[in-house]
Amino acid sequence: MTEHGLEPELVWQSDGHLSEEALVALADAELDLLPESAQLHAGDCEACAERLGEMALLSARAHEAFTALADAPVAAPAPVRFPVFSVILAVLLAAVGLLPTLRDSLRELMSLPAAALQGLLVLSKSAGVLMRHGFEGPVWIAAWCGAFVLLALAGLVISRVAPRQLAWKGVTR
Repeated sequence: MTEHGLEPELVWQSDGHLSEEALVALADAELDLLPESAQLHAGDCEACAERLGEMALLSARAHEAFTALADAPVAAPAPVRFPVFSVILAVLLAAVGLLPTLRDSLRELMSLPAAALQGLLVLSKSAGVLMRHGFEGPVWIAAWCGAFVLLALAGLVISRVAPRQLAWKGVTR
C-alpha cells in the first residue's frame, strides 16, 4: 500500500479498467484507499460504473438478507423426550445377560446347606481334637481368641441388624 492507499497493481486491471478491489473500495466508500484518477475513471467509464452498480446492488441485497436474519425470531429447540423405549430395551437386555449368572447363583445357593453342614462337621472334629488334647498351650490361647472374635462379630452384627429401640424414662423411640 502506498501513501495514497492501494498499490497501482491492485487498483487497475491490465485492460485499463478498475480492478475488483478498487470497485469494492468504492462501493464501501473507502475513497482514501484509491487515487483520485481511479475515482474519476469510475464516474467516466461506463463499464466500470456498471460493475460498481452491480456491486452496490449485491451489497444492498446482502445487507437486507442479514437484517432479515437478525430480525427473524429464533425458534426454541424442541424438548427432548425421555427415551422410554430405549431404557426398557436396555433393562431387558441386561436381564437376559443376567440369566446365566442367576443360574450359577442358584446352584451355589442350593449348595449352601451342604457347605454349612460340612463346616459344622469340621468344627465338631476340631472341638473333639481340642477336647482330647486339653486346653493347654497355644491351642488354648487360639481357642479363647477365636471365641472372642466370634462373639465380638456376633454382637456387632446383632447391634446393626436389630431394630433400634431406646427405652429411657418411659420414652420409646
